[in-house]
Amino acid sequence: MQGVLAQQPAQKIALIELPCVFPLPMASISKILAGKSATLWTVEGNVTGQLAELLRREAVPVKQALLRYDGRPFYIEDILAWLSGQNINEQYKVMEYGNNA
Repeated sequence: MQGVLAQQPAQKIALIELPCVFPLPMASISKILAGKSATLWTVEGNVTGQLAELLRREAVPVKQALLRYDGRPFYIEDILAWLSGQNINEQYKVMEYGNNA
């Protein structure tokens, strides 16, 4: 799989942090995403991609989830490698989702 940075290295990447997901702030998320043709990924500290599934239930089209579930922190180098399509350490798991939410 070729990563997003390898496909279009000059594209902009933004971050949305959701410190609280219940109730899910869909009005704010919709406002942020309005008018943008964005591809969405989640980076999560769990084994099942809970945030991605929650967003997909609300019709937010999440493409992939990068998961780590060993209690250790994420490292920016690993996230950038993942976005570049490189192999990442075995302590990470990538979940693929279809094009439709």
